[in-house]
Amino acid sequence: MASKNANNQDCRIHTSYERLVKLQSQVQAFSLLPHLVAQSRMSGRHGSPFRGRGLNFEELRHYQLGDDIRNLDWKVTMRTGKPHVRTYTEEKDRNFIVCVDQRSGMFFSSIDTMKSVVASEIAALSAWRILKDNDRVGFLISSATQIEYLKPQRSQNHLCTP
Repeated sequence: MASKNANNQDCRIHTSYERLVKLQSQVQAFSLLPHLVAQSRMSGRHGSPFRGRGLNFEELRHYQLGDDIRNLDWKVTMRTGKPHVRTYTEEKDRNFIVCVDQRSGMFFSSIDTMKSVVASEIAALSAWRILKDNDRVGFLISSATQIEYLKPQRSQNHLCTP
């Protein structure tokens, strides 16, 4: 006999909010973190495979004593007559967007549980693990009538709103 959820529905066919929240206790079984180790405490939570002084342009500012002269922007310095420095940042925090398909093609089961239920449980497990690793998680949920988007946040309350 199949187990029932709080609304007296078969949990092989319908997922429940309570079931997805209970999955939080199972996140110790796997990890989404890379096997790289950050070189120092000041370099962020996640090691980056990229080398160099940064990837994303952050700002162009006046040269200050102690700035690395390799970062001087010679074109701006020549144009203005005052030394300017380009600064870059390297993103090491991770933002995840979990995409879940809940359209009619997912309401199919060859053996026991509907694909839609499995997809929602995998998405919930992934989201709980991402939050445990202190990263941001968001969702893109596609149903037959709408697409719902929740922007990535580092909050459990964000994840627990049904």
